[in-house]
Amino acid sequence: MMGVAGMLTTALAGTGVVDPADYGFAPDASATTNAAALQQALDGGKRIVQVTRPGVYGLDRTVWLDSETRLVFAPGVVLQKRTPYVHVLANRGLLTATWNTNITVEGATIDVNAFSATHGEDSPMFGNRGQVAFCRIRDLTVRKFTCLNLHGAQYGFQIAAFENVVLDGFEIRGQKDGVHINAGRKFVIRNGTLETGDDGIALNAEDWVGATPVLGSIEDGLIENVTDDGHGSCNFSRILTGAWTDWHAGMRLQRGDTVRCGMNLYRAVMPLGTNEYVSLEAPAHTRGVWVDKSGLKFWYMQNDGALSANIRNVTFRNIYLRSPRNGFLADWETRSEWNRGIHPELKPENYPVCEVRLEDIYSESPHALVSGNESVRLWLRNICKTRGPLVSLSPQDHNRDCKTDVWLHLSGVVLKNDDGKEADIAVQGTGSTLNLTVDGLMQERDLRLSIGPGVRARVNGTGSVNSLENLTPKAGDSVKVNGTLKTFDGIDWR
Repeated sequence: MMGVAGMLTTALAGTGVVDPADYGFAPDASATTNAAALQQALDGGKRIVQVTRPGVYGLDRTVWLDSETRLVFAPGVVLQKRTPYVHVLANRGLLTATWNTNITVEGATIDVNAFSATHGEDSPMFGNRGQVAFCRIRDLTVRKFTCLNLHGAQYGFQIAAFENVVLDGFEIRGQKDGVHINAGRKFVIRNGTLETGDDGIALNAEDWVGATPVLGSIEDGLIENVTDDGHGSCNFSRILTGAWTDWHAGMRLQRGDTVRCGMNLYRAVMPLGTNEYVSLEAPAHTRGVWVDKSGLKFWYMQNDGALSANIRNVTFRNIYLRSPRNGFLADWETRSEWNRGIHPELKPENYPVCEVRLEDIYSESPHALVSGNESVRLWLRNICKTRGPLVSLSPQDHNRDCKTDVWLHLSGVVLKNDDGKEADIAVQGTGSTLNLTVDGLMQERDLRLSIGPGVRARVNGTGSVNSLENLTPKAGDSVKVNGTLKTFDGIDWR
């Protein structure tokens, strides 16, 4: 057996490979033996580790990856959970709250085997739920990843606090989320198939307590060449932003609310429900959960002074939605018993940003391609939807002033003759706005609009809409209605 020094030298030279079999990693070995052997082969990083013998390898605990590691599995190798622990593969920094760099995983196939677990509130890893999970990671590449029998409360693949991540080639099937993305920047998710009972791909800059290890913006991402065969009643993609305020005595908090106190961020981790609690004592701890004299619990999140979690410059391209479930849900969860992404004290000018491009999308779902209640900037290009609306956005909570702002650009959208009467574009909510541009539509019929009472809506472009009613145009606005070009002169459409 080669010594550690020899392994390190040859691995860095690119000519040697560490095989965990040398440490006892084998299909017929116990799960305990396999976990220890694979861990021993990986410890310290700065090496190439390759599993060469096909077979099913049981594991009874998480295997940690250090920086400067390339882990390669030959075809036919399966890692199978044998007990209900959380992660199968994860970077060491997720455990130690430090950053890792330059990790590559190729050919990993995981059989979850119907086992699921999550971290408790007292764990430094609370919020990380992926079977394969990376938190505080730079320069990560995962290729040819398969996750089967996804079960319980865990996600297939999760990244958080990241920069420069590539997931190329994946198949995820089971009950829970497939790909779960928290705060980070510069990522590519491509060439995958999803068959999940919960969200296929979640862009959750802000999310439920216990499902979000870090709050912050998701930026500069590309998701392409993905087929959704999902089942269940959730979404192909859940797109969550959020924003919060500074803590002050007397503010009312419910489960999932976030507050800033100094530069620290805290979340209320009260029992499930929408009950509000009056906060009178400021949190000041820097780890775990603190309980004030009234019983209000605060979980320490991070120390960066952020007041919002945005989504910027993210593109979905070449997406085939064969599932009958929802397409893209852009939601603030203002009435959720699990979470409240927008605190009621937040002013509209401080709402978070959500900028997403949808290009070359085919959908067979009867549900809206994009739904929810967030303020959004959306580009829809080359969309073919066999049935159902394109965009339907409305504040969930009609008892508060949400003022959803919608900026929408349509180009190359196919509108075929149909028997449907429902709107293609619907925006509701008093005080909300819609700025719609329609260009280069492939139309066999007019684009159907539904503008709710109190919505300030403008429409421009070369496309044709079915009605100019309920619009609030400005002089110079121009669009076709029933095939005839109309321009608003400041008084009327001419």
